[in-house]
Amino acid sequence: MWSKEQLPFSMAETDEELAHNIVEYNQDIYIQEADAFMRKYGVVEDGNASRTVVDKIEEILNKG
Repeated sequence: MWSKEQLPFSMAETDEELAHNIVEYNQDIYIQEADAFMRKYGVVEDGNASRTVVDKIEEILNKG
């Protein structure tokens, strides 16, 4: 499993850490780190998994 430092998002174990993470959140940095993480570990999720499955099912059904 990945360590806290390897993940592209912050984690909090206390309310203080959570508040700090919210105040310090930077979307540009998050996107850069998330993209780098996904490339490094071969993650290909694009947020369209359900649509991709539905399209494939419709393709198969329409062949019949």
